Amino acid sequence: MKPLLLAALLSFPLTLAGQTYSDSLFVPGMDPEHVTPLTGQENFMIHLKRAIGPRALAFDALAAGLNQWKDDPGSWGRDADGFAKRFGSEAGRNGVREGIGFGLDAALHTDPRIYRSTHTGFTGRFLDAISQVVVARKDSGGHTFAVSNVASAFAAGQIQTVWMPRNDAHVKDGLVDAGVMLMGDAIRDVAREFWPDVHRKLHHGE
Repeated sequence: MKPLLLAALLSFPLTLAGQTYSDSLFVPGMDPEHVTPLTGQENFMIHLKRAIGPRALAFDALAAGLNQWKDDPGSWGRDADGFAKRFGSEAGRNGVREGIGFGLDAALHTDPRIYRSTHTGFTGRFLDAISQVVVARKDSGGHTFAVSNVASAFAAGQIQTVWMPRNDAHVKDGLVDAGVMLMGDAIRDVAREFWPDVHRKLHHGE
């Protein structure tokens, strides 16, 4: 399994711990047809939090640790310097992706927030969650292709090859990483859709 995807699976206890309804990255309980558009500053702050917030940095560290364990890339070694390079690579790619994402969201007037489904059945909620990887809400209402989310993943995957060792700096490597990032997004969105239910059962026995 690709280390980044494994990191996504293992990091949910970190990223979802303490999840509340006020999380600015996750907007449950709102009418999808009457959403207040974000200001430019609010849009920027969401992408900034996704780039350098505590959860983002925890994810970067976990992904770097898994790559350290796999000794990938091998030329970076398994010492402290190797871990620093891997962590810097993960954080750098994440920062590049969120920077591009912010620019595209601002230019295209799309909403980067994640919304809970209005459906009540499992299938409808699941499909609504994973669809947000490729479908975005427009500030003016309605939906559109999530150019920001998809394009930023593929752009970051390719830009990352600039600082990777030569053996890991091919176009196909960037394409694979982009696909893994989008798969991680889908897992994240599904987890956030159902996490309030799990949290309620664990703490209230409902």
